[in-house]
Amino acid sequence: MRSPTRLLLHLVEGGSRGSQHGEAFAIAKKVRALRVAHKQLGMFGDELAEIRLEWKRKRNFMKLLDAL
Repeated sequence: MRSPTRLLLHLVEGGSRGSQHGEAFAIAKKVRALRVAHKQLGMFGDELAEIRLEWKRKRNFMKLLDAL
């Protein structure tokens, strides 16, 4: 697992509190911005797909990711 997804793992698996999902979403947004800046949007798409597979049971987090 790549390092950005490791950080998200810690936050998302930490519980179901919305604030943790919000923090994880903020990190995902920043990772996306970095990937866009470095012309690596395809890599972000792959990372996002991994995140969705890993945490599909976290429905509220998946709803946040839909905004990306």
